[in-house]
Amino acid sequence: MDSQLYLFFHILSHSLLGAAIAYVMLPQDNWRQRMVSFSLGALSGVTPDLFGGRDGAPWSHSIFFTPVLVVWMVFIVKRLMREVRFTRLWAASILAVWVGHLMLDLMGHDVPLLFPFSDKSFVLGVITLGDPWIWLPLTIGIAISFGLKFRTKLPVMTAILFVLLYLMLKLMAKEIIAHKVEAAYPVSEQSHYIIEPDTYLEYTFQPAAWLKYRYRIVSEHHVRGGRAGWFGEKLGGVSWHYFHPEGLELMRSRGVVIAVPRANKDISITVTDEWAREGVNYIQGKAEDTLYTYKEVTDGQWIKVDSDVGG
Repeated sequence: MDSQLYLFFHILSHSLLGAAIAYVMLPQDNWRQRMVSFSLGALSGVTPDLFGGRDGAPWSHSIFFTPVLVVWMVFIVKRLMREVRFTRLWAASILAVWVGHLMLDLMGHDVPLLFPFSDKSFVLGVITLGDPWIWLPLTIGIAISFGLKFRTKLPVMTAILFVLLYLMLKLMAKEIIAHKVEAAYPVSEQSHYIIEPDTYLEYTFQPAAWLKYRYRIVSEHHVRGGRAGWFGEKLGGVSWHYFHPEGLELMRSRGVVIAVPRANKDISITVTDEWAREGVNYIQGKAEDTLYTYKEVTDGQWIKVDSDVGG
């Protein structure tokens, strides 16, 4: 993915969703109120990143600290909107940062929401941040509202509702695919099924691409996966399969499962064939143009055998 485009649309998504939230919570009787509420929400939506990233400053992405981070803006805005109560402005700003930033981050990557009471990072992993299905409808809704004289909040509310329904659809699709993958590819050893958005190679402007998922099955000796489509319709055989004869250690890091080789000289073999003979499992594949064949002698233990053993 193009890192500059990703970063731009990532920030834009936070800013627009935060602006939309504040826009519908505050009065819009004149242009001054429209611009001030829009600006308050947009700035609130990006505030956590202004105080540091999740790694160096986990407090900046905590639901307990973010209300304090935005309060300084509320004092400034109060001077411009004296007719609106301070508590209403602060509530709009808090909701803008919680929904516009923390919720959106949660949908894409890990977030330490409960810091300092917990160091655990939470992640749903249903979108790639910068998804045009989020920032585009918000842009359209806000643009239309600025051109209206009456019912100015309706287009923005419609855009927010669209985004929320889209996120719910993505959550449902991920759950459906997870069940399909687990049923289609059962694994005997300890394993994890990982479903994630398929938008990872480049920033594409093809809308359908952002709806698709890919899957990975990570176990003690295998890492395999492929593309799943929108709701798992692409399942029908793994696209890639790597075998680690020395085994992998599975652990969680920042809310996601990672596989760490148990041996220093780990070999990652691209599997080309696997079969069973007389109750014994065999795997064959290549690593650095060398053909390897392994057989399973006991559960979870594999030994190298002659490569001319065929399936």
